[in-house]
Amino acid sequence: MHSLVLILILILMKYTSQDNKVSEFEFFQSRCDYNCTFEPYHVDAETLKLFPTKCREVCAYLLIDQTSDVAEKQLVTAFKNVKVLYGSLKVSKTNLTSIQFLSGVEFFECDTDSPLLFEANSELTEIGMTNFKSTSCGITLNNIQKMGRLNLPNLKNFYTLFDPPLLSIDIANKLCMTIEEITNFVSSDVLVMHPFHNPYCNFSSSELSKFDEKICEVQQFSLKSFDSSCKRIFGTVMIQSGDEEHVRKLENVTWIYGRIVINGTSLSVIDFFDHLEYVAYFKDDEYSIYIINNTGLTNAVFPNLKLVRTTNKNPRVIVFRDNNAQFSTVPTVCFNIRNSLNTTEKLIPYIDGRTCEDIANVSSVIEPFVWLMLIGTFLTLFVLNDYII
Repeated sequence: MHSLVLILILILMKYTSQDNKVSEFEFFQSRCDYNCTFEPYHVDAETLKLFPTKCREVCAYLLIDQTSDVAEKQLVTAFKNVKVLYGSLKVSKTNLTSIQFLSGVEFFECDTDSPLLFEANSELTEIGMTNFKSTSCGITLNNIQKMGRLNLPNLKNFYTLFDPPLLSIDIANKLCMTIEEITNFVSSDVLVMHPFHNPYCNFSSSELSKFDEKICEVQQFSLKSFDSSCKRIFGTVMIQSGDEEHVRKLENVTWIYGRIVINGTSLSVIDFFDHLEYVAYFKDDEYSIYIINNTGLTNAVFPNLKLVRTTNKNPRVIVFRDNNAQFSTVPTVCFNIRNSLNTTEKLIPYIDGRTCEDIANVSSVIEPFVWLMLIGTFLTLFVLNDYII
């Protein structure tokens, strides 16, 4: 009896294994010619001989690890003609210094929600896929202590087949991104970014020349002396008492690589960020847009704001606190800000500890009560008037 059960289990395992293999390679069938499909999972000196070196588009599940007895030069030769990859990539526990052997790859589509995974590569200093432009894959960097830069200057097109692609970085604090990489990543509607400590690299004049708009780095922001021809600001925009007459200088700003703080002004409305589209701030202990102690403030509009990108796990990225009481009692102000960002996140914006729904609920309770009070007061006066007459 036990022997029969064992035989049935073995048969079941055999067919399950075959089904899984068929399922795995179904993804490849509509994308690659059989001659351009690399079937071995593990890359080593023997399996690399089977790699379809003449193919421009290759389907493969690629694992390169500590047992992959291949030199970087061999990988460069094997992948030199590849422009498109379908499948997956895992580089783990190697001594590679970069992934430049894939520098010709322009497009990578993953067949699952598994990311392009780079983990525990002790000598890896960069990814270095300099022609990489488009992907459905997330990117995970884990336990890579020497990495200083991504060197992914052209990666800007993200799309999703499964879960949204995720940029997850869990490595040494020295990693930074160029302003070009940050711009490309932030502009994506689908890319999700996890926290990392030192997001911005020092940028050079040659890097800034790639942008059509003037970028200005500010250390101690002064609106009075701010150059209104700057369309992109690198640093914190601080607006405080005394700056009210200068706020129109910000009308042409499109990007802020930093945060906005408006504190203690006499402004009644924030309506001077006419062209602001993106705010990218990556410290997870502060709000990206923080508007506080403006006692006359009753309204705020950001007509072209598309995205406030942050790695803060707390989604309270736009916070209003201790402004005019009217600001926290009129739900349309709150909903207009949320709608401009095309988001359904309930904590955007966050006004005096309340969401838009909280404000709307309170308003719906208070408004009838106020009307009842007014009607009651009117009737009381009417009755008293008749009594006196």
